[in-house]
Amino acid sequence: MKMVKENELIDYLQAPKNIILYGAGMVGGLVKSRLDSNNLGSKIVCFVKSVVSGHDTYMGINVLGLDSLGSQGFDGCILVCALSATQKEMIRELEIRGIHSYIPVSEELFLDLQEHYLAEQRSLNTGICSNQFDVIFFSQDNNATSGAFISMAGLCSEIQKQSGLKVLVILPRYGDGEKLLKGYDLEYTYMNRETEWIGAVGLSGERQEKLGGAHKIYQEDEVKRLRKLIQATGARLVHISGMFVFAGAIAAKEEGIPVVWHIRENIATQGNGFINPKAAYELLNASRAVVCVSHHVRQAYPGLNGDVVRVIYNGADADLFYENREIFRSSVCRIVMVGHITRLKGQEILVKALEYLKDGNERLPHVTFVGGGDSRYLESLTKAVADAGLEKYVTFAGRTLEPEIYYRQSDIAVSATSGGEGFDRVRIEAMLSGCLLIANDIGAAREIVKDGETGYLYENGSAKSLAEAIANAQKDIGRSRAIAARGQQLCMERFTKRHNAEQVLVLYKEIMGADYGRPEGVPAEF
Repeated sequence: MKMVKENELIDYLQAPKNIILYGAGMVGGLVKSRLDSNNLGSKIVCFVKSVVSGHDTYMGINVLGLDSLGSQGFDGCILVCALSATQKEMIRELEIRGIHSYIPVSEELFLDLQEHYLAEQRSLNTGICSNQFDVIFFSQDNNATSGAFISMAGLCSEIQKQSGLKVLVILPRYGDGEKLLKGYDLEYTYMNRETEWIGAVGLSGERQEKLGGAHKIYQEDEVKRLRKLIQATGARLVHISGMFVFAGAIAAKEEGIPVVWHIRENIATQGNGFINPKAAYELLNASRAVVCVSHHVRQAYPGLNGDVVRVIYNGADADLFYENREIFRSSVCRIVMVGHITRLKGQEILVKALEYLKDGNERLPHVTFVGGGDSRYLESLTKAVADAGLEKYVTFAGRTLEPEIYYRQSDIAVSATSGGEGFDRVRIEAMLSGCLLIANDIGAAREIVKDGETGYLYENGSAKSLAEAIANAQKDIGRSRAIAARGQQLCMERFTKRHNAEQVLVLYKEIMGADYGRPEGVPAEF
């Protein structure tokens, strides 16, 4: 049964006594939120995932494994909550188990659910108490475990604390990032993101023409709404956080206020590119400054005008992550790898490295993978662990909003990202927490880690090289402790959110000149 409208789904779900949400991620979270809003939340029995490690909960509800449904199915309604690519595999898993009664959340239904969610949030004016703001931050995401979002939220918080400038954050869609914003006492609201200027490489000519004509890379209605927002708040600077939002920059340009653009990712390594490169670079270069989070990111955008580019590294929360401790105090070495469970993060490299260590009769450490994500990839990882006989040496901890707990329990942190990240903040979080960082020699890792002095670098993509680095770290504990301590000190000096904000505020002062600081006068109505 295919549904494309929220009201169709809500009407249908009046009859069943119970509801199961198959998929404990972004789509499942949105569906739960809309069912709650329509007084159907009490019918939700649980979330279901293909693979579950230990006791898991999501949005306060238990998460069970798919096999818990049994071959007889379920007396109620099962909603398959995932985007199309993953959804096909999930439906196949249901069919294999003899479960043929379910409702897929179609792309059209997801978009309609999201529109109702955003409309409700706008009507409630969630998070806004003030009448006037100095800086508007446009976020490309709304995810409390996204490194880019965490970095942006920390930066906004420090800007307010250090300068007194009032910041308003614009969220583009449903998510749980507002938890972070509330924790930082940041105000926010929602605005639909209706336009695209980045797409998968290899788009058809027709799709390119539809999304990015030479002079039409945005919808005028969207820009008009954003111009009204700028006018109503009295904002004097717009800060774009990420590459996937851009209409706010056009609105600011038309309002005659400066734009700072923050580039946090290398879109090419994610298989994406500008739909209209000429128009994209013209808009980027019209900014008063383009901040790149690493030299690696700077090199990824050759069309940027060097005069507007500044490299300012991300910063982590030292108050949250820093701990003065001694690693390797236990007889068992503990390794942590934090990040979204996806091939781009390279978790399989660490599993293969453990196999090398096992074959070499080395002391096997215990590895904890922290993060949620791609259920099919997670399933392949758990199978690889089982096939190698490593189950007692590996734990999948799932998604968390408190990664600092796992860092503090670990001696070594491993990074194996494919290079798509512009900075990969988990590296500095781990180093601040006192872990010895072992990172693959790629991208911004070379800017953060000096091999053998503040951490270890291993050959990118080589499980054997990673295994050798782990073995060496265990053999010379004294040296490993000294390296970890120097890495921690480096992060305290260069990679904290306070230091990050100080550098951004120097840029703000340069751009705003006499207008820097809180102006006096009657606040604008909002």
